[in-house]
Amino acid sequence: MQLPLSETYRDINSNTILPPLDKTMIRHYLCYKHKKIDTVVRLYESRHLLMARASVVGDNTFVKGYCRKTMKSLQYEVDIVLNINGNPEASHCECPAGSGTNALCKHVAVLLFGIKNMVREKNLLLQEVCTQKLQQFHVPKKLYTGTPVKV
Repeated sequence: MQLPLSETYRDINSNTILPPLDKTMIRHYLCYKHKKIDTVVRLYESRHLLMARASVVGDNTFVKGYCRKTMKSLQYEVDIVLNINGNPEASHCECPAGSGTNALCKHVAVLLFGIKNMVREKNLLLQEVCTQKLQQFHVPKKLYTGTPVKV
């Protein structure tokens, strides 16, 4: 699979124009059954997707993402090519199941669901880092509203 230069990729956000992609397109490309799709959706919702970037070259949209491994802290690089209609044409993943020209592993599926979610809802669930969470020591303590204790 011929990929564009890494400088042409831009982070995916709500202003990024992506081709239309829905769940049936993903299921047809991956040849997954409903039970396996539910597993992939759970992985996506538990924020296994680390980063997603896109590059448009001609009629094709190239999407590069990093997906966390299920059991360990390793991450795999995933590449997907979408045509102008949103159909995935080719994919590649660094995992053992995703080698070759058409990877059909769960890491590719997680990135596809991230793209679908961005197209439909303009929202992408990525893994949160510690600096994205509110500091807990600045949150005021809950006031005591009960009656005073008699001595």
